[in-house]
Amino acid sequence: MPQVPLAEVAAFLDEHLDVGGTPDYPGALNGLQVEAPGPVERVALAVDASARTVRDAAAEGADLLVVHHGLFWGGAQPLTGHRYERVRTLVESGTALYSAHLPLDAHPEIGNAAVLARRLGLEDLAPFGGWEGTTVGWQGAVSPSDDELSARPRPPPGGSVARPAPVSADELSARLASAVEGPVRVL
Repeated sequence: MPQVPLAEVAAFLDEHLDVGGTPDYPGALNGLQVEAPGPVERVALAVDASARTVRDAAAEGADLLVVHHGLFWGGAQPLTGHRYERVRTLVESGTALYSAHLPLDAHPEIGNAAVLARRLGLEDLAPFGGWEGTTVGWQGAVSPSDDELSARPRPPPGGSVARPAPVSADELSARLASAVEGPVRVL
């Protein structure tokens, strides 16, 4: 497998995700959060830089862990307790940590919301939701599945065809579960 210098990977991510041009919460600290000495050959991806995620990435031999929610959210905090353990594990294992919060939310190609919208089969995708002048989410129209359409009564001959009824919560939940390949809880 090719090995790429960490600085090169971080620079690519910074540019591709527009880390410098996407405003975020002050404590998000997007970009490279923990450096490691070696090149990058194995990459792990996760939502949060939790203790378990960090341990698992290190145990799997990841050279770089890329997360949505990094280590630093509440501003400057002492490196004690669980914060220290996560950083210690990263340093001792030689695993670098890169975090991208709103830059990843906002990205139209590889962003969390954009990918989920495409996996759900949403139509007419458009940006929505913002933070300090930057759009950070995606919205689209949900179409009924073929099964839902076939279960609905057909209009009488010569009758007008009404707009399909909205997708049921159960159908949307099933689609979400399929899209994320895991359980979904509807609240």
